[in-house]
Amino acid sequence: MVSTFFGLEIAKRGINANRIGLDVTGHNITNVNTEGYSRQTIVSVTTASLFEPSMHGVYGAGQIGTGVDVSEIRRYRDAFLDLNYRKEIRTLGAWSVKSDTLQRLQSLLAESDNKGLASVLDQFWEAWEDVTPNTDSPPAARAVVIERGKALVETLKHISRQLDQIESSLNDRLAQMVYDINSYGRQIASINSQIQRIESGNPDKSILGGHRQNANDLRDQRDILLDKLAKLVDITVSEDASGMVSVSAGNGTLVDGVSFRTLTYYDAPDANNKALYEIKWDTGQSAYFNAGELQGILESRGSLVPPGKETTLFGSDKFDWQISANAGSLNIEKLSSLHLTSAAPAGNYRFTIGSEWKPVSATLFLPAKGLPLATASTITMGYGGKSFNIFLNKNDDVGSFINKVNAFTRESGIQARLAKTASAGGLQVIFNTVKDVSASGVFTLGTFPSPPVVSAAWTPMANITVSNGQNAVISVASSSVLGTMTTTVVGSRVTVMQEGKERMVFDAAAMAPFSPIWEGAPAGAYEFQITKREGLIQDARRRLNELALVVVRSVNEVHMAGVSEADLRKDPTMARSDRKFFVDNADKISNPKRIDSIEINPELTASTLACSQPSRTSSDKGTTVVGDNRNALALANLKYEKIRDFLNPMTYDDFYRNVVGDLGVAGQEAKRMHDNQTVLTDTIDKQRQSISSVSLDEEMTNMIRYQQAYNASARMVNVMDEMLDTIIHRLGIVGR
Repeated sequence: MVSTFFGLEIAKRGINANRIGLDVTGHNITNVNTEGYSRQTIVSVTTASLFEPSMHGVYGAGQIGTGVDVSEIRRYRDAFLDLNYRKEIRTLGAWSVKSDTLQRLQSLLAESDNKGLASVLDQFWEAWEDVTPNTDSPPAARAVVIERGKALVETLKHISRQLDQIESSLNDRLAQMVYDINSYGRQIASINSQIQRIESGNPDKSILGGHRQNANDLRDQRDILLDKLAKLVDITVSEDASGMVSVSAGNGTLVDGVSFRTLTYYDAPDANNKALYEIKWDTGQSAYFNAGELQGILESRGSLVPPGKETTLFGSDKFDWQISANAGSLNIEKLSSLHLTSAAPAGNYRFTIGSEWKPVSATLFLPAKGLPLATASTITMGYGGKSFNIFLNKNDDVGSFINKVNAFTRESGIQARLAKTASAGGLQVIFNTVKDVSASGVFTLGTFPSPPVVSAAWTPMANITVSNGQNAVISVASSSVLGTMTTTVVGSRVTVMQEGKERMVFDAAAMAPFSPIWEGAPAGAYEFQITKREGLIQDARRRLNELALVVVRSVNEVHMAGVSEADLRKDPTMARSDRKFFVDNADKISNPKRIDSIEINPELTASTLACSQPSRTSSDKGTTVVGDNRNALALANLKYEKIRDFLNPMTYDDFYRNVVGDLGVAGQEAKRMHDNQTVLTDTIDKQRQSISSVSLDEEMTNMIRYQQAYNASARMVNVMDEMLDTIIHRLGIVGR
């Protein structure tokens, strides 16, 4: 038989359970604005019945309940949504950084108020055009050319400085991010330890009954850290039976229970000794990440490609490269117009030139009086199986003839020039193949159909036929790091292949000093180190550097071939000035090696600007040089020429438009991905909040519910008290 006092125990349990419910409700309400807080609720369970079921039970098969108990305080959290949120926010983190970087690059190259690089380049070419109309251009027009050149140099340097600033800011941000990741890992490990102490005595979840101690607030704090960490790097989280989590980040484990590892950043210099931060684990292992803001920073700023590896750290073809000669190597500057593809591995290279490149060379001897011809003529020029017709007017001179031959250089591969020194019998026109034309075939020049009117001794000449020149003979050493490579050679242009991929292209020929002729690089071994950084800023710098240096080289080549007003005063017979327009700021002599080392030749003035090309005539007083501003016209026309120094021949404008266009497309893609990822991440987060966040309306309802239940349980105590009072004070006193 159950005691009357049993009802008091049931009422007490009701009071305690509802009091706990009110406490939890109050905790929810006070944390309504707390970041990362997950609402909590009590899990109420009925306590065990008074009697076990038995055939001989006092009350038959009936059960008498013993009240209520709170088995645990549970927080509302959906692990599946947490997993999805962390997967999406890491992608958002990467695209956020890349989108911001590309927007800054687009702003840097924007053509606003006619101050962009394209406008400055146009103004530079226009300044040369302004010099061309007459043979005696005013000094002011020539001075404008120099000033426009200075403006071009300053614009290029400004872009280079801005790229350096963006790169530096991302480098500093990387260092701060490494500190934050280490801090989050340390805090997660500490919280793991606290959660383990609290929850270690919990019964197995598969067993009903018992009380569970849930470290809900600590779990909320840990989830906040995991969410923040997921935005920075790609993480994988797993929880063990004791409530501790293990966190892997990138290619390593950041947290394992109560222990944690740290990341460190260090200076990683390239072949030019420029150092940027790279990341490694505290064990010395290189750290790599596939998503998150840290990966976005590395891809935007650029990350060093390991030796022997292609440019595939981020699955892109965006990169820059650096080169330095190894000890004992021949001068690597003889390997001109060096281009690397994204497939070229970083590492140490060794090329051996067994036989240097030699051009096809032919000399046409003209009488001292040279041209013009008696009648208009058509001469057929041929090379490598192709033929080209050159039409000469009656009044064309030798200079016109050379210009018309050179008009076909892009297609024919033949370049004509006038010899510096005239022969005793007359003038010499020298024909050479350019550096990137195959040596196969022969060069032919048809006969002049009529003799020059000024030379009675002239006789129709036979075809000039010259055997082919010589390709560069080159071999490349294989290594365990770089693997086996092969080369194909056309003229002096060497293409390095590996596994069917084009890895590297360069010319084994360079412009000879003080000469318009390309000469082959000396035979011997060329050893150098190539380093690569893969990234958006690196790619922009590489392409802009290529544009700048190609402009510099081509302008210098044409400018050196011309003569100036000051040159003519000193030496009326001078054939070329060999004066560069742009020089390297280190020695003031050589061609600039980087975009930030370009400088206008300090020797340039309005009178030393090489605007003229010499044309030789004969007179009783000897050979004289007449300035005609044709060199200024040749420089102005560079704007429209397809330049061979680019990997794929194109004009400067086309190359720059490709750079800007590619940045625009990449920027649009990054913004689209960022916006889409933001929507997706926000949607998942709203779903999480709908489950985990505190609703004041719901909590007020719970508060009233628990309050009424508490009052009812208290009222039950009063009822039981009255029952006991009846038994104690009134039972058995009737009839006294």
